[in-house]
Amino acid sequence: MRQILTYILWFAILLGTAACRKDGPSSLEGTIGFGVVQAETRTTAFESDDDLLDTGKGGGNFTVSAYDEGKETCYISSQRVWYFADDSKWRFWDEATNNVTHRYWPNSNLDFFAYMPYSPDLDKTGITIGTYSGQNGPSFSCDLPLDDQSGLQEFIYAYSTRQNKNSTSREGEKGVVQLRFVHPLSAVIIKLDQSYRMKVNSIGFSGIYNTGTYRNAHNTLDFDGNQDANFTYTDWTPSGEKNKSLTAIVDKEVPDEINYGSPIGGPYLVMPQRLEEVSVKITFERDDKEPETRSTIIYRDDVPSWEPGKRYTYSLTLGDPLEEIMFNVYVDEWDVIGYRNDIGVE
Repeated sequence: MRQILTYILWFAILLGTAACRKDGPSSLEGTIGFGVVQAETRTTAFESDDDLLDTGKGGGNFTVSAYDEGKETCYISSQRVWYFADDSKWRFWDEATNNVTHRYWPNSNLDFFAYMPYSPDLDKTGITIGTYSGQNGPSFSCDLPLDDQSGLQEFIYAYSTRQNKNSTSREGEKGVVQLRFVHPLSAVIIKLDQSYRMKVNSIGFSGIYNTGTYRNAHNTLDFDGNQDANFTYTDWTPSGEKNKSLTAIVDKEVPDEINYGSPIGGPYLVMPQRLEEVSVKITFERDDKEPETRSTIIYRDDVPSWEPGKRYTYSLTLGDPLEEIMFNVYVDEWDVIGYRNDIGVE
């Protein structure tokens, strides 16, 4: 039995060695540096560029892997990259030695997959990293909470292909991996435009998917503002039941505790999907009567789906006797909030 276990152990080691080849010991090709384009995230996660760099808020470091171009052969496996505020640089970090380390370019192209927050904090995002395909790139799945999302962190990722020792930053520095982090999820916000006096108990959406798998075949490295051209809800494959409900407890009086035009729900992270059967719903009380619930389908010809990287604000008008909820929907994008040329693993 011991001999069998020994064979199994050696087999596992061989598999691990084959799965990720080590970079060469020579530094003749130069160290790998990073130029990072940082994506704005929802207000409950990162409110600013500085927050995205703050480790106390889940930023300040990301996980990166590198693969031989178009293959599953791993060159760098789930390496931590940390931001150093004293000189504004991103550097590889070795968990074993608890110190800065170096990674060197091979004499060939590499494909890079990076994501934030760093691996140990993924359980705060609802995202699980899946398999990597040389042809189709990274994949991951989501299982988003349907009630309290107050502790949910935003997951963002970057996928840059065909990078090499001659890859050049905007400033002309060579050997720089340019990473553009983008949003695979959507965000929704609910506002109250007008209503009669009432107590809002809860608000949310019904008929949605909250689980699915994302296979990204797109290079996110596009500095011309065209990131959404190839990113659609079809990048996600839903799983599980569709009739899930995302519900937030409000328990506030209108207009005494909720001002008109102010958010009463969200921002919520949701999986991109079609909206034909998705409803916004509200439970309320009027004149000390029993709670009532009203809902309306949110599908519109001009907004037929939730798309990756976009934020949707639903502004509701609650009439009397509330037989129908009227609403307007406003769509904007999580804008890239700055290019940061943090060169060098020194």
